[in-house]
Amino acid sequence: MTQEEINGLIEKSGLEPDDRERLVELYASARREAGQLAEENRSIGQRLEEQTRAGVEKYRAAVLAADPELPPDFVKGASFEEVDERLAAVRAVQQSAEKKVAATMQQQVVATPTTGRSSDPFAGLQAESKIAAALASRR
Repeated sequence: MTQEEINGLIEKSGLEPDDRERLVELYASARREAGQLAEENRSIGQRLEEQTRAGVEKYRAAVLAADPELPPDFVKGASFEEVDERLAAVRAVQQSAEKKVAATMQQQVVATPTTGRSSDPFAGLQAESKIAAALASRR
């Protein structure tokens, strides 16, 4: 409702002129206070958003510091939930790759004839597979 609409209703109310004037002043005061409160709320909201962003970044940094093998470019997000979702996805990919490498190594070990000496379990693997297998064996 606009100020003019309020003034029109007050005029129609049958109140005494002094009471009408006082009512207009109270309404204007209430609108000013509401505007001030709205601005304060916007300011508080912005501050909370900034603090949340900083908290999410600290959380992401802590997660990456705890597991240096995680690729930082893939563990991102604007919220704690997004960081957790991406982290879970990266770990799922890592586990899948480790299982594939282990299965490949197992197949190659079975196919490699034994000579009585210990053989290189990574022999015959591509360079990428050797790296993945070495990383998997460290865990």
